[in-house]
Amino acid sequence: VSTQSTGVAAALSHISGLIEIKKRSLLSSMEDFTAYQMTNTFEVRSPYYFWNQLENILGATFRADVKFMKLTKDRMGCVIDVPSKYEEFIDDTWCDSNKSHAF
Repeated sequence: VSTQSTGVAAALSHISGLIEIKKRSLLSSMEDFTAYQMTNTFEVRSPYYFWNQLENILGATFRADVKFMKLTKDRMGCVIDVPSKYEEFIDDTWCDSNKSHAF
């Protein structure tokens, strides 16, 4: 990002009264959430496949804290909203398989 872009962004923030930048999800704009994308090598019929993957890999407690899930248009992936407190847990726990990937 150029210095000019940063300066313009700072000026617009100041003019609008923004005093702090809060982390928000790209999927839902909820504060303290992070959007993750999961992809698959085959088309799925419903999001339940991905809900089950989340629970099998990361546990039932994690799955219960995920608030939103949207399938991608090609039905070979989804985007989920995860509380930001799980970022390190996901990094440490998630293992891509030959069928599913998360990023």
